[in-house]
Order: sequence, then structure tokens, then C-alpha cells
Amino acid sequence: MILTISLYENIAIQRNRFPFFW
Repeated sequence: MILTISLYENIAIQRNRFPFFW
């Protein structure tokens, strides 16, 4: 799901952490 990844990616960037969803 690209939409789901985008949402989690935005949260990860805001928290300055790597995307744990990948």
C-alpha cells in the first residue's frame, strides 16, 4: 500500500527516525 507507506514515512521523518515499515 503506497498510501500507508507514505503516512508512516511522514511520521518517521517528523520523528527523525528511519522508516520501520520498509
